[in-house]
Amino acid sequence: MIDEKVFLQSLDEVIDKEDKIIVLYSGLLNLLPKINFNLYKNENIVEKILSLIEYKVGKERTLILPSFSGEEFKKKKKFDIDRKIEKKKKI
Repeated sequence: MIDEKVFLQSLDEVIDKEDKIIVLYSGLLNLLPKINFNLYKNENIVEKILSLIEYKVGKERTLILPSFSGEEFKKKKKFDIDRKIEKKKKI
């Protein structure tokens, strides 16, 4: 199981002190079954994870959590960074 201490230590291992921009490519929801955090009654586990990540990144750096639509991925089983916005959808 992953507790808060192990989670924060893991972030320390992958985030260098000199990094100005942190890009986190991760399926955070995949971690949920392995997480063993002490939560208060109304505390949400996803909010807690994001809060710990923001704490480690700090206010002086930029955190990017990229996401993409699953429609294209489901069809082609391949993610293409150059086609990250589906052409048929307008933003």
